[in-house]
Amino acid sequence: MKRKISIPFVAWRDGRPRYKPGKNHRDMGLPSLDLRHPAGGKVSPSDLKPGTKNTGDWFGPGEAMDWSDAFQKQLAALQQPQKPAAPKRPRAKPTRATAPKGSYPLSQLIEDWKKSPRFTDDLAPKSRYDYASKMNVLSERYPDIWAAEIDAIDRPIVYGLYEDIRAKRGLSMARSTIRVMSSAFTWGLNKGKFKIRESNPCLSLGMAQPKPRLRVAERHELLTLVAAADAVGRSDMGDSFILGVWSGQRQGDRLALQLNERLTRRLDLRQGKTGALVSLPRAAELDKRLKVSEQRRRQAGVVSNHLILFENTWSPFNQDTYRHYFAEIRTIATNGLWQAEDGSLICPVNTPFRYLKHEVSAGPAAGECLVKPCPSLADFWEEDFRDTAVTWLALAGSTIPQICAVTGHSIQSATTVLKHYLALHADMADSAIAKMTAWYEETDDGN
Repeated sequence: MKRKISIPFVAWRDGRPRYKPGKNHRDMGLPSLDLRHPAGGKVSPSDLKPGTKNTGDWFGPGEAMDWSDAFQKQLAALQQPQKPAAPKRPRAKPTRATAPKGSYPLSQLIEDWKKSPRFTDDLAPKSRYDYASKMNVLSERYPDIWAAEIDAIDRPIVYGLYEDIRAKRGLSMARSTIRVMSSAFTWGLNKGKFKIRESNPCLSLGMAQPKPRLRVAERHELLTLVAAADAVGRSDMGDSFILGVWSGQRQGDRLALQLNERLTRRLDLRQGKTGALVSLPRAAELDKRLKVSEQRRRQAGVVSNHLILFENTWSPFNQDTYRHYFAEIRTIATNGLWQAEDGSLICPVNTPFRYLKHEVSAGPAAGECLVKPCPSLADFWEEDFRDTAVTWLALAGSTIPQICAVTGHSIQSATTVLKHYLALHADMADSAIAKMTAWYEETDDGN
């Protein structure tokens, strides 16, 4: 991977750093140098002197920058007029500074950014966690770039990083990592953190766009998921599935949703990710589920204004717990569920259930079929309930503003989303042609 990096006294050939002395330096007796570690070991960049013949790993950008800083100090000392030799006296061996004075590596930029209000106040907790995890991957897998000076990180380096992450971790991880870096660079530019840099090297890289994912539940798929949840005693999950389709809200917002005591027939919430306010009526299908849920609460003596509760503890769902339960319920809906003569529930899969292990045992299908297998659900994600809501609303003839009033999308994002959600849905084309045909026939002037 070729990298064009501007570091004083360092020339790059095929991505490998070297020191090539000019005439003045040759006159000073300074020979050329490959910036490399010794074979099988490591050397501090500041201790690598011109003329050393190492054959180990080549220095990365961060190490090359450290060597350049140390070499400039050595060069300045050589160029000073010689003073009379002072009497020799014992002195301690100098220690290498961990970072040259005035240096500002990428790692420090990230730490400063994470402490800023732009990160701590403006980002949702889930986004902060995700951004931090992306940077942890960068620090662990790409330590040379992590330690490199900000002013030495240019577009070729960032693009090379993008290509390497894409090859090793996939396009989605590559794009998200570069975007997080870009946010940090933009913050640093706005705060005046850099001495030389005047632009963001993470912008306009021409990164590939992932293919849009379209996954909309058919009616029988939704009913199968709900039936699977009910059959294994997780009606609380079934309530969330119905709420997802009939409200179009994200999982986190659904689990945090609290009823407004003054408007028991409506759902009022502020979305956690965007802050959008949403108020919508309780649909008939949802209302039927919630009435049964209210009965279970009364029987348990539970009073709570949370719409969805984890009924093992009658407390709000932990999102990790919810995620694990969803995965196992989807497995049951995909493969089917049977009840044996002894009352045990059987799902014919080889992998044992971890969260439903007291209620479901793997084994050959036998007994009464409670949930018919629905193999198409194998690729259904929890996020697809929101996609389903948007598409069903559009298929029912809702306008974009009407959809936004339900789901909380902005007009711009809803337009983009619908382009992906509906472009592959044949029913939309059928409906459009039917409407055009009806209009055409109504405007027939008899000629």
